Amino acid sequence: MQALTLALLSVVLFLVGGFILSVIAHSVAVGFGVVGGLLLSVWIGLGIYVVTLIVRRHQASTISLPKAAEPTAVPSTPSSKIRCVRCKHVQAAPPSESSFVCDQCGTSLKRVVKQPS
Repeated sequence: MQALTLALLSVVLFLVGGFILSVIAHSVAVGFGVVGGLLLSVWIGLGIYVVTLIVRRHQASTISLPKAAEPTAVPSTPSSKIRCVRCKHVQAAPPSESSFVCDQCGTSLKRVVKQPS
């Protein structure tokens, strides 16, 4: 409906404006030629604006959103982190064990239990 209204309005402006300008210029060809050129430039500008809006909307809809981080695996058994005194490698170890072997350098490790103060 809006496009039809806009088209009818442009035809009316073309006829009225062309008539007024042709009376002023004493030439029908000049009057309607100038008004027709002005209306054509308005239609071209409107078309460029509409195409720009469509392109921007398409670009905005195709921007990919960052993927949600995958949940980390929760260990089924409780564990604590043990640091090797030789190579400083950190590994997980179950709290029930008191001695370990470092996965990195093979050093034998013993759990040190901190006394509550």
